[in-house]
Amino acid sequence: MRLTGDERGKEEDAFYAQVAFRTIRFDADEGFFCNGVSYKLKGVCLHEDAGCLGAAVPEEVWERRFRKLKNCGCNAIRMSHNPHAECLYSLCDRLGFFVMDELYDEWANPKNKWTRGHNVYPPSHQGITEDFWSCWQEDMRSFVFAHRNHASIILWSIGNEIDYPNDPYCSPLFKEMTGNNDADKPAAERMYNPNHPDISQLPRIAAMLSREVKKYDASRPVTMALAFPELSEGTGVYNALDVVGFNYKEALYSKNHTRHPAKSFTGSENSHSVAAWEAVKNNAFISGQFLWTGIDYLGEARGWPVHASPAGLLDMAGFEKSGYYLRKSLWSQEAFVYMESSPAGKEQWSRSWNYAAGESTLVDVRVFSTAAEVSLLLNGKPLASAKKNAEGCFLFPAIPYSEGKISAHAGAAKDELCPTKAAVAISCTLLKGRQMHQAEISIVDGDGRLVWGEQSLVTAEVRGDGALAGLENGDVADITEYASHSRHARNGRLIAYLSPTASHGTMQLLLSAEGKSGCAIDIAY
Repeated sequence: MRLTGDERGKEEDAFYAQVAFRTIRFDADEGFFCNGVSYKLKGVCLHEDAGCLGAAVPEEVWERRFRKLKNCGCNAIRMSHNPHAECLYSLCDRLGFFVMDELYDEWANPKNKWTRGHNVYPPSHQGITEDFWSCWQEDMRSFVFAHRNHASIILWSIGNEIDYPNDPYCSPLFKEMTGNNDADKPAAERMYNPNHPDISQLPRIAAMLSREVKKYDASRPVTMALAFPELSEGTGVYNALDVVGFNYKEALYSKNHTRHPAKSFTGSENSHSVAAWEAVKNNAFISGQFLWTGIDYLGEARGWPVHASPAGLLDMAGFEKSGYYLRKSLWSQEAFVYMESSPAGKEQWSRSWNYAAGESTLVDVRVFSTAAEVSLLLNGKPLASAKKNAEGCFLFPAIPYSEGKISAHAGAAKDELCPTKAAVAISCTLLKGRQMHQAEISIVDGDGRLVWGEQSLVTAEVRGDGALAGLENGDVADITEYASHSRHARNGRLIAYLSPTASHGTMQLLLSAEGKSGCAIDIAY
């Protein structure tokens, strides 16, 4: 018996499992295929948190985020760098994402943990290392058994950047080894150090882990995200892998394909640059890329009060950033236009069209679109046209500002910016869920337009059968306590998470801000 609706719960979990059938194949010359159809993996890496919710993230929150990623053309997720919550895999099954599932970020020797600041020595060392040799077999068994019935999984990854240069592995073949994140590392820490473990031990461990994975699932290939393939190539690590993953090493794709014509390759971790995507698009043998990262996440910050990484397409509140629209222009087939402005030469991009009036005020405008050409109109009059530049956008520099409406057009698709008036009210859109309701909050002017840059302090009160689980604005430098019922808006927006406290009931969300008309939403569930 399959239960539906509100009856779904532990009973269904016990008796019902989702089943899907598909075939996958990685071809050394032609890339990745699913059910005989060629796909480029347009992927993002993910950590497991959601800002103010920490790592205990309900499925509805992930679904909102995943649907936004899907809307920009994303079709793949890399679970970095550990198994994630079960609901993420089920969502990927249901929404049609391909998944690289990853177990380890270190093996038998510890990697540096930057507890004092990025590349600030001495580091700390906490992780799986101290238990690796006693736990690796059970880890692998549990890892594969837990997830192997998810059709979304297409790759098992046995490790992330285990071969990171001098962290901890070294080789006398390289006097100096620099990784992709070593710009401010002391010179002495880049040099060969005979006291560090030799990288030659990695092929043996990689082969051991790969064999263990295939004891429990031989239907999917094994991969590994390599940080220093220049050296790992010669150690024999490749021999343990069905698909070789490169982190930020697009320049090596062609050379390695020539040297290893029978081996499949993918970008396992990549930057957001257009060039990094072109290296995938223009080489059939590269199956895809995984951007670091899809969503901003707690940790890996570069200095207090910043406490999170801002590397995502979405911020911690799940709102789209500028890079989201760049990615959509590269990955999506959807006709769209998205525009931003900035004081000329400042690169302070926003959705504002509020500048000081006068011909001396110059404004840069940039547009993202899937179109080949975009036209700009100012108050309905043609202003300029442009083709996409090397950075993937349409740039219109030093436009004399004029009050009114500026719009960008590409065929039937268009976008516009208008001046906004003073912020006067709170607006809210509710997304209902079973475990969590999500209220997207906006600060608007008298015409109902979002006031970009508005930072009003919003207070949330929940009455009835519910509780406030948190407020998140996506600001990586906002250190407001997550238990607080008040938080500043960021660019006029924030999100409230609401937890039901009964199986059925009603709650009311009251939102207020000084000098603004409040908002009340009644929720029945």
